[in-house]
Amino acid sequence: MQCFCKEQSYDLVVEADFVVDPIWCGKCGCNLNLEEIPLTEKLKDELMSWVQAYSKSVIDEPGYIYEVTHQHNKNGIKLAEKVQSELGAKYTISFLLLKHMLSYVLKRLY
Repeated sequence: MQCFCKEQSYDLVVEADFVVDPIWCGKCGCNLNLEEIPLTEKLKDELMSWVQAYSKSVIDEPGYIYEVTHQHNKNGIKLAEKVQSELGAKYTISFLLLKHMLSYVLKRLY
């Protein structure tokens, strides 16, 4: 797990983005390669499916953006808890609620 920190960071953030993996360094903000994080393949697949489902929903159902965002956040919290469980107490896992992306999407729609 390489980022821009001088020493390995154990502070991670789960946040969806349209193009990249959903795990970020909580200190330097670097997007991390999901394959380098010691998670089960099942959880990695769940994380990527979560990102893809949100991206698809925003494109296919823009009229339901509030509902989609609410469900996305609920699912993201559960996934962040799974990440914490798999990585253990050595790591601090946070989840970034989807707010700023919602504003961006709404600006594009109107």
